[in-house]
Amino acid sequence: MNIESTRDPEDPNTSSERSRVMKTCLERYKLTIEVTGWLGCCAILVSYVGKDSIHKTLDFWLNVGGSSSILVSCIPKKVWQPIFINSAWIIATIYNFYY
Repeated sequence: MNIESTRDPEDPNTSSERSRVMKTCLERYKLTIEVTGWLGCCAILVSYVGKDSIHKTLDFWLNVGGSSSILVSCIPKKVWQPIFINSAWIIATIYNFYY
C-alpha cells in the first residue's frame, strides 16, 4: 500500500508540504525563464560585437537563438513590444541569411 494513499488529504502538513514544493518549482521555472532571456541578450550582443570577425552561419545562429530565447522569456509575461521586435529580428535574420 502506498503511504500517500493512507494520508489524510486535509492534513495541514501534507498541504503545506505540497504548496512548498509547488512554490519551489514555480521559482525554478521563473529563474529558468529569466536566465534564458539573459543568455539570449548575450548571444545577440556577441553577434553584434563580432559582426566583422565571425562566420555568417554563426552570426545567423546567434541572432536566431538569442531572439528566440528572448521570446521564450517574454511570452509568459505577455510583454508585447519585445515579442514583436524579436519576431521581426528573427524574420530579418533569416531573410538576410538566405538572400
